Amino acid sequence: LQEFLASDEWDEGRLQSHTYRLLKRDHQDDQLIGVIDESGHPKKGTETAGVSRQYCGNTGKIDNCVMTVHLTATSFQREFHTFVESELYLPQGWHEDRERCRAAKIPEEVVYRSKYQIALEQLDRAAAQGVNFSWITADEWYSQKPAFLTGLEQRGLRYVLEVPNNFAVWLHDPQTAKTNSVAKP
Repeated sequence: LQEFLASDEWDEGRLQSHTYRLLKRDHQDDQLIGVIDESGHPKKGTETAGVSRQYCGNTGKIDNCVMTVHLTATSFQREFHTFVESELYLPQGWHEDRERCRAAKIPEEVVYRSKYQIALEQLDRAAAQGVNFSWITADEWYSQKPAFLTGLEQRGLRYVLEVPNNFAVWLHDPQTAKTNSVAKP
């Protein structure tokens, strides 16, 4: 697989467009769910594109890994699940070292963006291809990013996100204490 990926050129954009066409034509329904997640792939060394020390879900700790952000689609109506797209998360340190990027064959247009920005761009591409998700779901990392939540709301997307187990909410509207007393001389 590494030899194939290193030696053969293929049109990722064309494959992505084809995937969206099939998804829209054969699997669009009123309960289609967009699932956003990232994967950390442990790597040794320093030359693999985007490798750096960061939290890696596969090892459960800060580790040397490559991170990718994924959009998948699933429908319980049609008992269907597919991988839609994946994109390399380029850490800030890599972004600032364009020489290193060129050596790893990272295109100039691939720049640092947060994982939630990449996810929102993936959702925008899906919408541009005519794929409509009824719901978006993601893990707790995304639920803790206000800009991600704002992005979903600006796009009119409904979402259900995992929250941390220490997440607290008010059961009732908290009232602020009002002081009506007047200081006495």
